[in-house]
Amino acid sequence: MGGEKVDRKRLWQVVALILIALYAVMFALDWKFSLALFPLILVVVGMVVFRLGGA
Repeated sequence: MGGEKVDRKRLWQVVALILIALYAVMFALDWKFSLALFPLILVVVGMVVFRLGGA
């Protein structure tokens, strides 16, 4: 990746869009299922941001 510093604002926008899209799809499929998976999604997204952010 060249070791460049990732623009955090842009990164958060991308993550937010992905999270919203995933959640919208799951909510449409089954709202109980999406509620159960929500914490798991938060953990996964948090891990991705943590790695990309280089924190």
